[in-house]
Amino acid sequence: MKYHLTLKELPPPDSRPPRERLIKQGGAESLATAELLAIILRTGYKGRTAIQVAEQLLSVGGVKAALCAIWLRLMLVSYLLFRV
Repeated sequence: MKYHLTLKELPPPDSRPPRERLIKQGGAESLATAELLAIILRTGYKGRTAIQVAEQLLSVGGVKAALCAIWLRLMLVSYLLFRV
């Protein structure tokens, strides 16, 4: 027997994770800048969600600082994966 959620049991549409809303709601236009950065960051830091980290990056230095932080993270990951 399958269980189906009723309308009252469904979470509100905006409570879904950003990655899921990106896929199901028609692309990047449906998300805030912080949510798009959170998708790229993937995880939070020290008890903060990825969205909170993205919002902090944007508030401190704007999009340029956020992209720089993401680039540094990618460089660290590539160094750890491919060091010889």
